[in-house]
Amino acid sequence: MILNDKWTLADDIQHGKYVKEVTNIIQSCEPPYVLGIHGDWGSGKTSFLRKMHWYLAGSETGYESPISYREKWGKDFQEDSQLETIWFDAWHYSFEDTPAVALLNEIRSHFTLKQRFSMNAKKFAYTALMTLDDLMGKLKSFSIAENAESALNKWDKKYHTQPLPSQMIKVLMEKSIDTLLNADKDDDTADNAPKKRLVIFVDDLDRCNGPVAFKLLEALKIYFSIDNCVFVIGMDVRHVRRAVAAELKIKGMIPATENVEIYAADYLNKMFQYVFYLPVIPNYKEYLKILMQQSELKADLEIWIDRIEYFKLLPLNPRKIKSFIGSLSFFVKRLLTHNPNLEIDIQLTLIVLYLKLYANEVFRILKEEYDFWDKLILYCRKLETSDIKALEKLTHPQKVKSLEGEGDVQLESAFHDPAYEGLFRATRLIADYGRPAKDKHSIYLV
Repeated sequence: MILNDKWTLADDIQHGKYVKEVTNIIQSCEPPYVLGIHGDWGSGKTSFLRKMHWYLAGSETGYESPISYREKWGKDFQEDSQLETIWFDAWHYSFEDTPAVALLNEIRSHFTLKQRFSMNAKKFAYTALMTLDDLMGKLKSFSIAENAESALNKWDKKYHTQPLPSQMIKVLMEKSIDTLLNADKDDDTADNAPKKRLVIFVDDLDRCNGPVAFKLLEALKIYFSIDNCVFVIGMDVRHVRRAVAAELKIKGMIPATENVEIYAADYLNKMFQYVFYLPVIPNYKEYLKILMQQSELKADLEIWIDRIEYFKLLPLNPRKIKSFIGSLSFFVKRLLTHNPNLEIDIQLTLIVLYLKLYANEVFRILKEEYDFWDKLILYCRKLETSDIKALEKLTHPQKVKSLEGEGDVQLESAFHDPAYEGLFRATRLIADYGRPAKDKHSIYLV
C-alpha cells in the first residue's frame, strides 16, 4: 500500500477524544465565536478539522469512510440539527483580492445546493440568497483594508446609492443567514424553536500569503462577527502571527519602536475567543506500527520500530513520519529487487535513507568518498547530545552575547522541541553504528 498525504478520518494518532472536547465548545458557545485550532504543518490539523466536521454533521458532510459515524463515536454521536456546517479552504483563494467575497460565495453555494426549503419558505430563502449576491457585489467594490467610510463613499459616487456602513452589511448578512438557516421551519413553531447557527470551518489560513490572511481575518472581525456564526480556523499560529505582524507594519499601524510580534499576538488574541493546541502523537510506537503494517514492512517489525524510537530519528510530526515510512518501504523493496539474497541491515538502512532525505549533501559526498564516513562519525560522536549534558546546560545556562549589544543576553539550552524538524536527528544512530564495511557501502548507497 502506498502511503499518501491526504487527510483521513481514521484516528491513527488518537485525536478522537480531543475532537469531542472541542466540538462541545462549538455546541455550547454563544456566537459570535471564533475558535482556533493550532498545529505545526504536518501535525494533522486538516484531519482534525474534518473529524470535527464529521462529528457535528455526520452524513451531511458527504465524506466516504469505511467506518460508520455511530460505530466511531458510539453513544456520543449525534448529528446536531441546530447546526449548519460549511467547509472553506482558504488556501484555494490565496490570490483573491477580497477573500470575504469567496467566503460569502461559499455560503451562498452551500444553501443553494441544499435545496431543502419548503414551498412556503422558498420566496424568503430566494430573497436571502439575492441579498447575499448583492452583498458580494458591494464587498467586491472596495477593499476592507481601506478606511471604511472613504471606501463606502467611493461606492456611493460610483453607483449613486446611499452610503452603506459596514454595520449595515453585518445586519443584512445576519438576517440573510438567519433566514436561510431557519427557512424550513413552520411559522407556528419558528418563534419558539431554538435558533440555528452556521459553523464555518476555515482550513489552511496559515498557507495563504500575508495580505490575504490579514484581509480574511479583518473580514471576520468587520462583517462576520454576527450572532448566528461560529468560525473554526485551522492554522499554525506562528505563521499567521508573522503574516499579521508584517501587514500591520506595512500599514503603519504599529509604532516603529514597538515589537511587531507582540502587537500581532494582541491582534490575534482579540480575534480568537479560544485556541486549541493539537497535542503531539500520544503513542508514537503504535503510530509507527500502524504505518509500517500499511506499507508492508512487516518483517522484523519490532526491530524497525525499536531503532527509530530509541534513537529519536523522526520528529513527532505525523506527515514527516508517514513520509519517511513510505520512503523506507520503497527503499527496502529496491534493495531486495537488486539483491534478492540480501539480509537487510536495519540500522544502516535507516542511516542511509535519513541522509538521502534530510542531509542530501552529506549523502552525495559519502556516495563518492567512502572515507568520508570517518569524518561524519567523528562529528557525530563529538556532539553533546546526552541528557546529562543537556540538563547541565539547562540548570547552568550559558550566556550568549546578542549582536544588538553587550547588555542584551540570551540563555542557551540544549533541549529542543520534539516536533521541531530542523535538527540532524541521525547523530546518535550514526555514532552508535560506526563505519560500514565497504561492500555494504556500495550496496546501500545507491
